[in-house]
Amino acid sequence: GSRLAVARDDGIVSLINLNDLDAPPQNWSHDSAAYMAVFSPNGNVLGVGTSSGKTYIWDVENVFYVLGATHVDEVYALDFSANGEWMVSGGADSVARATKVGVERAARGAMQHGDWIEFIEFGPSGDWFATASDDNNLRIWDVETQVEKLRMSHNGFVIRVNISPNGAWVASTGYDQTARVWDTVSGSEMIHIPLDARGTAILFSEDGSRLFVGDADGNLTLWDTSSLLSRLNIIEFPELVREVHYSPSGEYLAVNTDARDLRLLPVAQTLELRDGTEIEAVLKADGLTYDVTYSPDSSWVVAAASRQ
Repeated sequence: GSRLAVARDDGIVSLINLNDLDAPPQNWSHDSAAYMAVFSPNGNVLGVGTSSGKTYIWDVENVFYVLGATHVDEVYALDFSANGEWMVSGGADSVARATKVGVERAARGAMQHGDWIEFIEFGPSGDWFATASDDNNLRIWDVETQVEKLRMSHNGFVIRVNISPNGAWVASTGYDQTARVWDTVSGSEMIHIPLDARGTAILFSEDGSRLFVGDADGNLTLWDTSSLLSRLNIIEFPELVREVHYSPSGEYLAVNTDARDLRLLPVAQTLELRDGTEIEAVLKADGLTYDVTYSPDSSWVVAAASRQ
């Protein structure tokens, strides 16, 4: 948790030492704009996706990389398995590719989609992952065989997915103004939640009993999924809710919106809070904020802004 990786449009990924903010960052160069920079769960490896379609797998301590999967268009979805053995990437070429970490050009197969891949997330076991695509589908794939195990459909682009901590359910949302919860074994739709605007963010609570859904109207809705469906609260914001993240400590919920700020909502207040702006912003930016992340000890929260 002592390093922060920042992907930049000039092809540089900057590694910032959070224990010494006065120290110059390490700058690692790539062939084109760096769109994604994601650490493996143990922090020893950094995956980078670029606008040229190349992916890079960096050894953080020894500062060298091997090339991962190569796509024919921009990469803006990437995740690692829980054990760090696999990295899966996807993006504008509508193909997901799995790479065995630590092996040069060890990409496996082409997992074809009908349109752009918006999001990728591994299940907790590390042997399967979910993809969200503009072809209106959520898919679950076996990482070893690259076989499509399940396909679940929306009526519009699927923008975000989130998998419950026990891996039993996967939640999805997108342009059809619904949030849905699916069984990861059968693919059955367990919960169907109508929204007033397109879905933009989705997140299970740490015990999987609650679901947060953000939408383009600036609403963050809290649902009780333990009894399959019960709306617990709506927290209003002035602009689109872009991302929602629990802190590792479980104390705070980071919410960044198109109001160009980031707020940390105390989890204990999420059942009573109605107006999200009652919680003071911890970060204000000149441009839209994206890609919020915490340090593992919850002492830092960071958001990338669109204006450098």
